[in-house]
Amino acid sequence: MAPGWARLCLPYLVATRLLGGGVRVQDFDPAPLADPARLAFASRVAWCANDCTDPNALVPQALSIHLHDGRELHCDLPAVLGAPSRPLSRAAQLAKFHACLDSAPGPYDDTRRDALLAAIDGLDALADVRDLLTLCTFR
Repeated sequence: MAPGWARLCLPYLVATRLLGGGVRVQDFDPAPLADPARLAFASRVAWCANDCTDPNALVPQALSIHLHDGRELHCDLPAVLGAPSRPLSRAAQLAKFHACLDSAPGPYDDTRRDALLAAIDGLDALADVRDLLTLCTFR
């Protein structure tokens, strides 16, 4: 499966989340995308559309998990994580920031990470966006 397809594939995402405790950038690398256990789990995930007619809508969503022992776990999702009504905590923002940098090419040492984070945190006051881009690129 191609990484772009996997990012939009609910069965793959559910299997990844339930088997690994989260979905990380690295879960779209070739080895995880071909992992037989993950793909077998994903093949047992079924989904059905709700009555929303907007093909671009991310919510509402609901998730039901039917366990082998007969129990059913259910979760309604009126807003996706990171939406204004369900914002990430600062700790979660920082964890995501560092996880993304860990998967990026180039040496993101502590000094560069701190400078990039400061630029992002002060984006509304940044005089020139090229300063941000310079922190993101390597020559």
